[in-house]
Amino acid sequence: MDKKTETGRGGSKLVIVESPAKAKKIQNYLGDGYRVAASVGHVRILARSSQVPASDKKKYGKFGVDVEDGFKPYYITDPEKKGTVASLKSMLKEADELYLATDEDREGEAIAWHLVQVLKPKIPVKRMVFQEITKSAIEKSIKNTRDIDLDMVEAQETRRILDRLYGYELSPLLWRKVASRTSAGRVQSVATRMIVERERERAAFKEREWRDVRAVFCGLQARLASLGGAPVAQGKDFNCEGEADRSDLKILSKEDALALKALEGSQIEVVEVRQKPFKRSSPAPFTTSTLQQAAGNRLGLSSRTIMRSAQSLYENGFITYMRTDSTDLSQEALKAARSEIGRLFPQSLPARSKKYETRSPGAQEAHEAIRPAGSVFRDPNSLKESLSLVDYKIYRLIYERTLQSQMKDAEGRSFTAVLRAETPLGEALFETGAQQIEDLGFLALEEREKGAALPDLKAGQKFQISSIEEGVHTTQPPARYTEASLVKALETKGIGRPSTYAAIISTILDRGYATERGRALVPSWLGVIVTTIMENYFASLVDYGFTARMEEGLDQIAKGEEEERKWLSDFYFGSDGRKGLEDLARLAEEIDPKVSSRVELGPDLSVRVNHFGAYVEEREGGERKATAPIPPDLSPDELTAQIARGLILKAQMFPRLLGEEGGRKVEVCNGRFGYYVSSRGPEGEAKTASVPEGEDPMTLTLEGAQKLLSLPRLVGGFEDEKGSRSEVFSNIGRYGAYVSLCKKGKAGAIRVLKRVHIPDGEVFTIGLERARELLSSSAPLSSMAFKTFPPDPVSGREVLLKNGPFGPYVTDGITNASLPKGEAPGRVDEFAAYRLLERKREGKKKDEG
Repeated sequence: MDKKTETGRGGSKLVIVESPAKAKKIQNYLGDGYRVAASVGHVRILARSSQVPASDKKKYGKFGVDVEDGFKPYYITDPEKKGTVASLKSMLKEADELYLATDEDREGEAIAWHLVQVLKPKIPVKRMVFQEITKSAIEKSIKNTRDIDLDMVEAQETRRILDRLYGYELSPLLWRKVASRTSAGRVQSVATRMIVERERERAAFKEREWRDVRAVFCGLQARLASLGGAPVAQGKDFNCEGEADRSDLKILSKEDALALKALEGSQIEVVEVRQKPFKRSSPAPFTTSTLQQAAGNRLGLSSRTIMRSAQSLYENGFITYMRTDSTDLSQEALKAARSEIGRLFPQSLPARSKKYETRSPGAQEAHEAIRPAGSVFRDPNSLKESLSLVDYKIYRLIYERTLQSQMKDAEGRSFTAVLRAETPLGEALFETGAQQIEDLGFLALEEREKGAALPDLKAGQKFQISSIEEGVHTTQPPARYTEASLVKALETKGIGRPSTYAAIISTILDRGYATERGRALVPSWLGVIVTTIMENYFASLVDYGFTARMEEGLDQIAKGEEEERKWLSDFYFGSDGRKGLEDLARLAEEIDPKVSSRVELGPDLSVRVNHFGAYVEEREGGERKATAPIPPDLSPDELTAQIARGLILKAQMFPRLLGEEGGRKVEVCNGRFGYYVSSRGPEGEAKTASVPEGEDPMTLTLEGAQKLLSLPRLVGGFEDEKGSRSEVFSNIGRYGAYVSLCKKGKAGAIRVLKRVHIPDGEVFTIGLERARELLSSSAPLSSMAFKTFPPDPVSGREVLLKNGPFGPYVTDGITNASLPKGEAPGRVDEFAAYRLLERKREGKKKDEG
């Protein structure tokens, strides 16, 4: 029997759930008479072409779906689940009832249906659903079972077939037209387009300088709001072209600011004082997307980590089901939340509970919002020792948001004063303002303070201006998406659903269509080129409205309002004059990869990609003239035609011949890891050495190259008290100069005992005494940290950016993760370090799984 899929004691009722953790928890609640087992996800999969038997190849061979006969899918038992299925069948023989307790969503419903198809039970089958894993919820659900919802099963099957058709038609085409290992996905391609479009906006953005002026008086500051009757322009008043959106604005010049400096020491008069009440509404409880946004912004976690943590909290009975787009709370939850608020913040408890409108397109109200499980909410502090650090932080976030959703709104007063001064440029009106919170409401949970009293200013008062302060600013390009803001944008457009957001972003990163720079998602050139092809040849498939309508169609199928086969036929074969996927893919075969797989930067100048990376290409008469690699840390919005031509010019200068020595050519070359010198003999054998950072490869001489090629340099040797000899060498590597302590082994091989960094300037001059002193007193190169970051949100351990034998990496002392190729250590911040560690852990889990 498969121990991984079965928990508990034998009994006459078999309950099947998805995960072993869930099985263990439910077994404890049900006790004797029930046997709880785990399917470990889906037990049947849609067959790949290679898994379809020869006898069925003609019908199902291309997709695992017979598109000519009602889009019938060809399912097989997952080869990795044969042991699980055998174990479940064995347990089923001893049972007299089967309860299917998979999640209450489309995937869960489909898992339950496939279990019935595989197990073929001869006993009563009951569908058991619940929103939380608590004793009362499980006992209630087992008394209130239902049948499998076939509409939900059909919706899941349609989505699966749709994604198979989309991927199998378009991905091979991208392999042939762009590069191997590229792929297209129904939602993935649209989300990538959003990231790419934002980068294009940044590339087109024109920076504009603007000024503001502030008057300082009596410890207060007032901003110049208008001059000579014209409103003064601020950063928000300029568009991406660097032009003002309105013609009546006064754009302050350097001369204007200088003229206004003359106001220092003069009088400024209060001409108007306005006060009005304000209200800040309490936030709605979490849905899947808002949880990902809040945890991403506040904790710096990826969507994948957030959902993994939420899954763990749900399966262990700490929160309700984590895949939901509803903001509703049950009566039990409302009572529990109000009880906690009354205990902790009685002054913030409203007279009645609150209800929130779900705004997500296509929202499904089957579930509650995400909240702490049970009729009594557990205080986060009581769980600090029993939960992992990230699970504790996510639970605390959910607990606090649930309470805040049922607390009073924050209320207060806002204050605005308008002050006037006369200038040679006309009447100058300044504004100053403040807010004071009088009732903290839900903000009491954040330990906010009400703030200082509002300034006591009255119309007619006059003050002396102590100083005039000028601020010089530049407009900023649109911010790149973060995972959190991309999730919000996808939800707003109605693209994807709660269960898909984390997988969408992970796929984009895994495919190399985007990378993370800090928290920002930066498209790669591969992502830009694939998006360009999709826009040019498959515009409808990456159209935001079309993709949202597809999601709506799937929702209608789940409700029984749309027929699965007709919907798939319309998508694949087309309808009402619209070309289907089959026709689009056939037409795309005519795409010329030489034209399609490039992004134009200017006349006869473009960006292309191959398996080595992105490069710029210059053409003459339609033929390739020259190329140059694009540095990995140069993002698409930074690459202009001028920079591209500079890269080509620089590439053409290398290799640069410095001279000959003993029949060997000595050259300066430019490689994947920077500049290096090479000494090549007549037979082609070569010796190389890195050019130190700061050394100009254009001015490097033959003598300088010879010195570099002489490395490693023997600094000296010494014997210890036992007569064992060691030697010290100096050298330059990819990450700077260092000295190494070495010892010869019995077979003559040299073993490096320790390396430490030294200044680049000392590599040819350092003596044995100083080298030995550094080797004995300094941390080894492998343990030296370039940067130290705050504790990792998952492990809770301090994170270091260090240099190792294979280059720079980050570590929390448990997990090590190398920096991506071309990533400069100086650009790595704490959030980038956390993501690198997280992705490394994810890779380990996949390998172990």
